[in-house]
Amino acid sequence: MLLVASRDLADPNFSETVILLIAYGPNGTVGVIINRPSDVKLATVLPSIKSLHGRSDMVYLGGPVLTNRVLLLVRAAKAPEDALAVFDNVYASSSLDVLKHEIEQQGSKQRLRAYAGHSGWAPGQLEAEVARGDWYVTSADADSVLSAKPRDLWRKLIERVEGDWVREGPGDPRNSSTARDDRWRTALAVAGSGLVGQSALDGLVMSFRSHWNNSCAVLSSGNV
Repeated sequence: MLLVASRDLADPNFSETVILLIAYGPNGTVGVIINRPSDVKLATVLPSIKSLHGRSDMVYLGGPVLTNRVLLLVRAAKAPEDALAVFDNVYASSSLDVLKHEIEQQGSKQRLRAYAGHSGWAPGQLEAEVARGDWYVTSADADSVLSAKPRDLWRKLIERVEGDWVREGPGDPRNSSTARDDRWRTALAVAGSGLVGQSALDGLVMSFRSHWNNSCAVLSSGNV
C-alpha cells in the first residue's frame, strides 16, 4: 500500500511525500519515502562496486529513521536471494550481493532503488494520523514505486486520490467519516496481511556493513 501525504501535512519530513508501506502490524509500521531522490549518486556512496561506475542511480531519502542504514527495493520476475516480497514482483533487501546482481542486469535502471533511512510509526500512530486526514491510503503498483519521474509522483497521486473523493461527491455515503475510516482501516489490514513481518524486517533494515558505514557521510552533501 501507498501513503500519499495530504496537502495540509506540514511536517517537513513528510510534506508532499509518497510512502511505500513495508511492514505493518501490532508492533508498528515501517515504510520508505519513494519520491525523494537525493543529489548523491549510489556510485559515490559505494565506490568499491565497479559496476556502479558510469551509472546515474541516485540514493533516495527513505525517511528520518536510521539514515545511516540502507534498504533496497528490487523489481524482479523471480525473488532474489536474501530478499523478501513486499507486493507483486517488488522485493526488499539489504544485501550487497543483491545490489551487485541487479545492477548487472540489462535494463535494471528502473528495477532497483536504494533508500537511506526509513519512516516509522509506533503502534496506533499511523492510524491516528490517517484518521486526522494527514494521509490518503491507496494501492501500490511497481510503476509508481519505481517511477522514472519520482519528483512528480506526489502531484500525480494526490490529484488521483482527491479526484476519487470528488467523483463520489461530499454527499455520497461512502464519504461519511465512518465510511472513510472503515475504508482505510480495511486497506491497512489488507496491507498488513501481505507485508514483511516485523522479525523479518529487523533483518532487512541494517547497514551495508563497512561499505555503507564508511561512506554514509557523503549523503550530507546531497539535497532533496
